[in-house]
Amino acid sequence: LTNTLTDTIDIPVEKVWNDSDDKGGTRPDSIRLVLCANGEEYREATVERPDTDDGRWAYTFEGLPEYDEDGVRIEYTVVEKEVPDGYDVRVDGMTVENVAVTSLTVEKSWLGVEPDALKEVTASIYRAAVTDEELEAGKLDGDSRAEAVPGDDGGEMTVTLNEGNGWNVTIEDLPKYDSEGKTYVYFAKETAIGGEEPPEDELYISYENGRDPASGDYSTRIINVGRTDIEGSKTWKDNGGV
Repeated sequence: LTNTLTDTIDIPVEKVWNDSDDKGGTRPDSIRLVLCANGEEYREATVERPDTDDGRWAYTFEGLPEYDEDGVRIEYTVVEKEVPDGYDVRVDGMTVENVAVTSLTVEKSWLGVEPDALKEVTASIYRAAVTDEELEAGKLDGDSRAEAVPGDDGGEMTVTLNEGNGWNVTIEDLPKYDSEGKTYVYFAKETAIGGEEPPEDELYISYENGRDPASGDYSTRIINVGRTDIEGSKTWKDNGGV
């Protein structure tokens, strides 16, 4: 005689969008969720864009076995298939969040600097939340509202530019909006050359910050121009000052 646990459970899943109420008009009409049992795909569901007043995206997987054939409780997890373009996905338990994302490309240009003097560059990444009006006006440096973007290690996010990567790095999956729905602008600042502070007595340092109006992606060009000392003398041709 074998006793088998046959209890069933229902698992609700909620979909959350972090995209400033679909400001960019990029939400799809539906998404696909996959429920996994002990790490293996078990059941799939298509969730349609809701037409309810609250706009809540949700689905419940019903009638699921709570235990496997050995009487061990099944561990259920959820993943999203085919994440929409322009979004990053984050899963917390049975809540699936899609975060609208952008990118920042950082480029380094050397002008008037000898090739053997080129050293590895470190740049810190910054962001500032701006209004739509400021964005349209080309507010791309964030002024006093700028904050360092946190990195995975808890410190500031940085990039390294060198000959090996062609002095060009692109950072993907940066959140596009803050919690209030304002748009983040992203830019970079040079913080070290060869592991030391940039020598402003030897280089002119300037920045070109840009934003692609079609994609919403950002760019910073860091320009270093070598300083040159110019010596000269003054000659007067005025008949001795007469």
